[in-house]
Amino acid sequence: MAAREKGGTGSHRRVLPNVKLPSNWKNFLQNDDNEDELFQFLGTASVAQDTGDKVILSTAHESVVSSNPDLNLDQLQPCSRKEADTRILLHVQHAMNSGYKDSN
Repeated sequence: MAAREKGGTGSHRRVLPNVKLPSNWKNFLQNDDNEDELFQFLGTASVAQDTGDKVILSTAHESVVSSNPDLNLDQLQPCSRKEADTRILLHVQHAMNSGYKDSN
């Protein structure tokens, strides 16, 4: 969190499928709105893909979205964890409780 607060205030750009990628990523990521929009876009786009028998989960603010619309996500929502490593552990626990196993 402290690293984000130290960042600059780069210019805001909309993150949409038809918008060109920024040429200056450092400037782009210095704007908190850009970073937030990028992560929301990537999370939503990743679960919208055809994943076959694989299930993809992603967070969008405090909501959890899934490539499997039948998956019960009540144990994961609302997701108030800010750090990715904590969220990952919650997703692993949920997968285990849902009967998913390592495919290797």
